[in-house]
Amino acid sequence: MTSRRARTLQAAAEAARILARFPPEPRTSFDIVNAVAKLGFPVIFRPTKDLLGATIAVGKNSQGILITTKRGLAIQRFTLAHELGHILLGHEMHFHFLDDAENGLASQGASRQEESAANDFASGLLASRRLVANIVKRQRWGASKIGDPARVYQLSLRLGISFQAACWALAGNSLISVDSAKSMANETEVNGLKRDMLALYGLEDPWADVWILTESDAGSVLEAGPNDIFAVKVKDSSSAGFLWQVGTPGQEFDVVHEKTDISDAYGADSLRVLFLRARDPGSHQLVLQHERPWSGERLSLFEISLTNFGKEVDGLPRSVKRELLLAH
Repeated sequence: MTSRRARTLQAAAEAARILARFPPEPRTSFDIVNAVAKLGFPVIFRPTKDLLGATIAVGKNSQGILITTKRGLAIQRFTLAHELGHILLGHEMHFHFLDDAENGLASQGASRQEESAANDFASGLLASRRLVANIVKRQRWGASKIGDPARVYQLSLRLGISFQAACWALAGNSLISVDSAKSMANETEVNGLKRDMLALYGLEDPWADVWILTESDAGSVLEAGPNDIFAVKVKDSSSAGFLWQVGTPGQEFDVVHEKTDISDAYGADSLRVLFLRARDPGSHQLVLQHERPWSGERLSLFEISLTNFGKEVDGLPRSVKRELLLAH
């Protein structure tokens, strides 16, 4: 019988192989949907009631994956990575569904050891040390800050995983203790974190997320939801007449709220938070320009690419549908 250590090493090796084949940068999250499609495994999304995902037979000698549309993008992504793990690790066909009595996942057709290995693979793929380190370094989060729930929430958004999964990913990468991960995952109210970030502005969609963006995110490619709010923190050189403006072509974003913190110190920069929301789902370029409004003289600029389609809907993945349309 294969040992736990051997299974963990096998899962880690498979995840590293897939990461090397499909480098995620400049995305902050691994593009699991594209990777599965490029590996040649058919994926279909269906509005199943309790079934989260399944590995299914496609013909005699191949397998495909079924994922529910009844859960958010983070759950879809982790479930898809988990099912891919079962396939690549050579496990038999199986199903994953919600067990209301246990308030968790139950499995049919897979052993506990196989489930653990598939989870290790999914975590290694979606929350690898490389991905976590890239985000932590870019955001300039020191060792003392990485365990702060608000930052873990922002990490989870950039990785495209749930808050709880981000807690365990930090523990798995030895960045926080297992006890810290457990208490944070169980005790943190994510909606409370959102309220703290939004100041007096209310979140119309309770399922939407709140992204804190700064110049540290320049050049990133983010995957968000259609109703997400982007709180962009900037420093205006107001004494010199330079203010940060949303310079996105076509007015793709609305400023829904604004908060300014003016320093008492003469000539000091003023801190401002612009709360933005994309008008429509799609692929967007968020451009912020530090300029003099009356002359157009520009001091600096940063740009962030993002998609805000949100979760996958019924049928084939969006990327596969797009390729099929372009081919015809």
